[in-house]
Amino acid sequence: MTYGYSQQTVLAVQSADTEKLGVMLGKACVANSVPVSVVAERFKVSRQTIYNWFLGRHAPSEGQIGAIRTFITCLTRK
Repeated sequence: MTYGYSQQTVLAVQSADTEKLGVMLGKACVANSVPVSVVAERFKVSRQTIYNWFLGRHAPSEGQIGAIRTFITCLTRK
């Protein structure tokens, strides 16, 4: 299990639609053990909103897309 994420969350993120930006964010955060609380604080949304993005249930707003892409890029460059 990845630290901070339940096995159920890890499996759900892994099987979610990888075309969605929120799912890409989820995969990057799980892979790098970035806590949901850190991501929620960074994007000024609730932890539940982050989980919904990670699972592809909801999409980030248009105004957040650039910042999320930058965040993913920073995580995947490590």
